Amino acid sequence: MQVNNVTLNNQTPSAIPSGQLYCWTKYSIGKRRGGNYRYGAVKPPNPAHDWFPAAISPDWILIASTDSFSTPEKAVQWLRAAG
Repeated sequence: MQVNNVTLNNQTPSAIPSGQLYCWTKYSIGKRRGGNYRYGAVKPPNPAHDWFPAAISPDWILIASTDSFSTPEKAVQWLRAAG
C-alpha cells in the first residue's frame, strides 16, 4: 500500500523518510518506551487518509500497520493491543 510516497505493509514497520516527517500530523501519548519512543498515530497530508498507528520518537516514525482509524486514539488503542 502506498501512502504519500511511503510503502506500508503489515509484515514490518514502515519508516517515514526524514525529509517527509514535517508533512505528517503526529499524535503521541504516554511515557517514553524502551527505544525512546511513544505510542502514537500519524496522518498523512492527503485528507483522504485516516490515522495510522505508529511508534514516534524525536528522530523517526515507524508506521505499524496498513490499517487506519478515524481518530488517533483508536489507532493508539490498536497499537497497544497489538503489543
